[in-house]
Amino acid sequence: MIVDVNRYITHTNDGDEQYDRGELRSAHGRYRAAASIYQSDLLIADAREPWVATVGEVLRQRHIVVLERIAESAAAPTIRSEPAAQAVIPA
Repeated sequence: MIVDVNRYITHTNDGDEQYDRGELRSAHGRYRAAASIYQSDLLIADAREPWVATVGEVLRQRHIVVLERIAESAAAPTIRSEPAAQAVIPA
């Protein structure tokens, strides 16, 4: 399960960096990849370990942010109909 947690964190962190730079299309893809990994509690196999409750809660809270950003970026005009390239018209 640690591999899934690491993959999830990698996708969310990459999505955050792209989101912060305004690259919503790229961020959307990273967040969707993270969401596809997070199908249920990622640490369920290690549920008897004492650290799992704390880390599990952090991951659940993080996933709420991921889902909010998926919705936000999906609603953005750049995701719905982003042109392949925009011509710059000189003034």
